[in-house]
Amino acid sequence: MVDFIRILLILLLQYGVYGKGLVPTDKLNNDLQLTLQDGIIQGQEETTISNKTFYSYVGVPYAKPPINDLRFREPQPPEKWTGILDATVEGPFCAGVNISAMVKMEFKPQGEEDCLYLNVYTPRDPKESNPRNLLPVLVFYYGGAFLGGGPVKDRYGADFFMENDVIVVLPHFRISIFGYLSTEDLECPGNWAVKDQLAVLKWVQTNIKRFGGDPSRVTIAGQSAGAVSVNSLFMSPKAKGLFHRAVIMSGSSLCFWAYQTDSRKIAFDLGIALGIETNDTKYLMQELRKVDSNAIMEAQLPVMLVNFMSALTNGLPFTPVVEPDHDGAVLTNYTFSLLEKGKFNKVPVMTGVTSLEMLIYKKVFDMARPLLSLFDLSPGLLVRFTKNNQDRRTVGQKMKEYFLGNKNFADSTDRELMMLLTEDVYWRPVRKMAELISKYSPVYFYKFSYEGELGLTINSLFNGITDRPFRGVGHTEDTFYLFDIKAFPRNDKDLNMTRKLTKLYSNFIKYGNPTPNKESILDNVTWPKVIGKKVPFLEIDTKMKVVKENFDESNYQHWEYLYQTYGEKPFKVY
Repeated sequence: MVDFIRILLILLLQYGVYGKGLVPTDKLNNDLQLTLQDGIIQGQEETTISNKTFYSYVGVPYAKPPINDLRFREPQPPEKWTGILDATVEGPFCAGVNISAMVKMEFKPQGEEDCLYLNVYTPRDPKESNPRNLLPVLVFYYGGAFLGGGPVKDRYGADFFMENDVIVVLPHFRISIFGYLSTEDLECPGNWAVKDQLAVLKWVQTNIKRFGGDPSRVTIAGQSAGAVSVNSLFMSPKAKGLFHRAVIMSGSSLCFWAYQTDSRKIAFDLGIALGIETNDTKYLMQELRKVDSNAIMEAQLPVMLVNFMSALTNGLPFTPVVEPDHDGAVLTNYTFSLLEKGKFNKVPVMTGVTSLEMLIYKKVFDMARPLLSLFDLSPGLLVRFTKNNQDRRTVGQKMKEYFLGNKNFADSTDRELMMLLTEDVYWRPVRKMAELISKYSPVYFYKFSYEGELGLTINSLFNGITDRPFRGVGHTEDTFYLFDIKAFPRNDKDLNMTRKLTKLYSNFIKYGNPTPNKESILDNVTWPKVIGKKVPFLEIDTKMKVVKENFDESNYQHWEYLYQTYGEKPFKVY
């Protein structure tokens, strides 16, 4: 028995409470150690590409592992640890889908359930931080269709924010089935990912001063699914006072894909895929908490395929949901109504889109071309804002007439179809969100139009092309210029864009205004705010340019006409 206890103690000292390693005695360095609320961590000193020193602390636990009985439950505060936690080793991807494989139409599981860790990067030595001169903080939530992704250093290097004196927090959070499963009742109300993201903000309020960060100047930001995460926190009373600005990139809670409206069915579909046949949600959840996580990850593929065709009307399978009202709920109403009524956390917002969001999906377009005749037979398949079949056919036909010159979908060019879907899937809901928020909070709107080599690299990875088939910047390209990507060094033009973009973002993070002063690096622009239906925007390109005309005005007004004439109110999305 004594030997067993001795071995157990050795294992705890070696691997730590969470399976994370402790720093060996011969590697201890007091200069790189920080005492947090839950224990001591040791990070490392690094340098940016401009040779500026910064400090990184990665793989830091912010909640208990959401495993066993904590699966499909709210995150719990982390347990305290003894010894010095090694904060030079990143935490694992959360259990989900391998995004790199998914874009090639291959669905492979990836990651672990025990994944609630975050990375912190600070440009100042925390040991020398002045409590009267704390730095602003950026918390960035990654995208990945709610199915995959993770803030790994190789993809989300914080170097350029370090050069702008901004502390960066990059958290992992639950995704796919583990992040969004809901039975639409109190047995499994859902939004576990959003609750993880909320737990991150609470952790920041408690600990960020120890890194030299200012808990009263926290900006939340995210792109695509991460943008919906930010928008969800923006709407949640639970997040009040935990952040002070928001950046919402290429996504909105008003996007049709951002909210799942048939999550109870999906939960029972998962049960069936795993051999759990029941109509009782309590029994279903009891059994799902017993199943091996790998089996659940494998079962999510057929569940996704079964529910894929309904995604046009019901949203992607694993996304935020409207919860039943209870103490732990983060969202209990659709956000269109909340935005209209000003029921959200009123902070400055920076939001916008890329110039041709759907370009990233060109390979999918090529594969789907044989199916386009379905939309010619029934153009109403694209219409989500009315259930009246006659109105859906009418609206679908009007969309064809206006956006495609009444050509058949099958005969339209890739660019014509991409532009139609860029507006439908991204531009319209993001602009509508900006209009509604601007009645209560400052809003800055942008269009990212810079066609750089890094963006071409994205298209090469996703689409297998070596040059741009036509002008336009695809979904996700802008994030490549915000973060350092170790495998892809940037040329001088791309580096210049990175300097511009991170300066804009850093200004907003610091002041709530991206252009508080005229600066040569930003081409001396002054970025005007959105005011209701007046939506001027900043065109972000090699040279920054303010466009005073309303963003995408003529096309947007056609969408407005269709929604107001045929849409069924109250709107859930837009």
